[in-house]
Amino acid sequence: MKKSPIYLFYEIVANGSDGTPGDNGNVHYHCLHGAHKICTIKKSMRSNLNGVFSFLFNLIFLTESY
Repeated sequence: MKKSPIYLFYEIVANGSDGTPGDNGNVHYHCLHGAHKICTIKKSMRSNLNGVFSFLFNLIFLTESY
């Protein structure tokens, strides 16, 4: 079965960056490269791709340290 390329860079984890599981329906992703941050996709963000893309843009491009 073919997987989405996102799984080459992120793995699903049980807890968010603060160590809590979060609300029901939230999915936490751990970055496998770079800063190794954990980002949370909330249940409300899944139906709105604009929120997801702006969140990921801010996470990737505005928080990088060189």
